[in-house]
Amino acid sequence: MTEPSDTPPSRTLLLVDDEQNILSALQRALRRDGYRILASDDPRKALDILANERVDVILSDQRMPGLSGVEFQRLARALQSANVELQAHIAEKERQARQIATVLDTLQEVLQLIPWPLIGVDEEGLVALSNTAADASLGGGAPLLGQEAREMLPEAMRAWLSNPASIPEQTAHEGRRYRVVYKPMGLHSRSRGTLLALLPCEMCP
Repeated sequence: MTEPSDTPPSRTLLLVDDEQNILSALQRALRRDGYRILASDDPRKALDILANERVDVILSDQRMPGLSGVEFQRLARALQSANVELQAHIAEKERQARQIATVLDTLQEVLQLIPWPLIGVDEEGLVALSNTAADASLGGGAPLLGQEAREMLPEAMRAWLSNPASIPEQTAHEGRRYRVVYKPMGLHSRSRGTLLALLPCEMCP
């Protein structure tokens, strides 16, 4: 059971005592001091509270059925230590995720600056990467990202995805000749699929 304080919380106390009258008396006495109070008359349920709540101070009875106060405090310290380690691990993962998101945002910006069509199609046949030039030239102006490649791409390119061996060195598209660059994804990442780029032939060596 939980008894939130009526005033802004300063520190959180966990009270554990199998005698309900003592537990209630402690709650009444400490509530006036502005503490956020969590309370349980079952030490094992109190451990569940500790697993989900940040607690600053634990007050527990020494003689409780099923689990002594000393044993409860030992388990509580171990649980709190594990929680601190877990929180640190989660914080580090969140930091790494933010860094990755920043890198991806930057790469997306760079990708949009490339003036030639560039797309990536994953193993499921979905467009996983597409720049503005690809949307305009291959998707008729509609965003390709997240779409079924076999429904959105020109017929010739759909055939290439089914049979990469059929990909020509050059192709004509919208009255312009392009060199076709094909790369399987996964050479430098865990991604799987196909990368296709169309480079104007006047740029080719």
